[in-house]
Amino acid sequence: MSKRFPLKYDPLKTLMISGKPVDFDKLFAAHGVDAKGFAKGKPLRISAGMEDRFTSVIERHVDQMIQEVNTKLAALFRTEDMRGHISSLHSETGEDASVGSQARILTNLFKRQFDKLFGALSVSLAASMVADANANSKQQTEASLLDIGQTLALDPSKLGAANIEILKASVKRAADFIQSIPERYINTVNDAVMKSIMSGKGIADLQPFLYKFGNQTKNWAYNTALDQTRKTFNGLNYGRMSAVGVTRGTWVHSGGSLHPRPLHEGYDGKSFLLADGAPVGDDGGNYVQTGEEPNCRCTFTPILDDLFKSADSDGQ
Repeated sequence: MSKRFPLKYDPLKTLMISGKPVDFDKLFAAHGVDAKGFAKGKPLRISAGMEDRFTSVIERHVDQMIQEVNTKLAALFRTEDMRGHISSLHSETGEDASVGSQARILTNLFKRQFDKLFGALSVSLAASMVADANANSKQQTEASLLDIGQTLALDPSKLGAANIEILKASVKRAADFIQSIPERYINTVNDAVMKSIMSGKGIADLQPFLYKFGNQTKNWAYNTALDQTRKTFNGLNYGRMSAVGVTRGTWVHSGGSLHPRPLHEGYDGKSFLLADGAPVGDDGGNYVQTGEEPNCRCTFTPILDDLFKSADSDGQ
């Protein structure tokens, strides 16, 4: 091999060809060459199947709650069913058999019933989601670092102490969310029931509200469940990359939203420190990580340059 290779040059000097300066960024881009100088892994993509497994269980239980509440409240407010409802509830409780008192009794029954249902579900479902996210994170980080990992003996599959804490925090956050669903829904429905009784319009006011608020609750629960899976997945990815020495990433905008965040979209393809995040937050461009803000679907591609530097220094 010629002694003139490898070529070395002063990066502070402009390279000239035939006496003319060359814009290598434009030259390489025109020929499809990625000359940004980063050795990269592959983008870390969350599994749609993992998201569906968690959200489908949440949706099924929310639908059950809303349907039962709507059916029993409609029966309570129907004149032909009112006497039977009042008589049975009055004999059990000994309370005043007014419409208002029976409505309170019924909504309290709802609260106990669905607090118990969602409470029993919360820990097991949260743990199942976190285990699913962990398996997905393991698979994605291993695939992202596959070629480089074989060269540098990287093992992103192992969970360090930091990732164990991420798992625990994710289980608690998901369980708290699941337990909050009936409280949020039943409390608001109870207020609406009392207002409809006081207005004298009864079910005529209540039914449109129940339909609208039921849909709002379904959408909120679904989107929050999705958000939980992404936050858990991304948190584990950051922890795994940190454990093997990856400190930087390239922001990958999801591109799938009807109303994308301009700052997120504008940062697509730019590098950032994984520990700090990127200056694209909703709060005036504060630093956030991918998937941190509500309903953010962005992810990142790990930048592997620092791994080579570490390997070079270890070999010296």
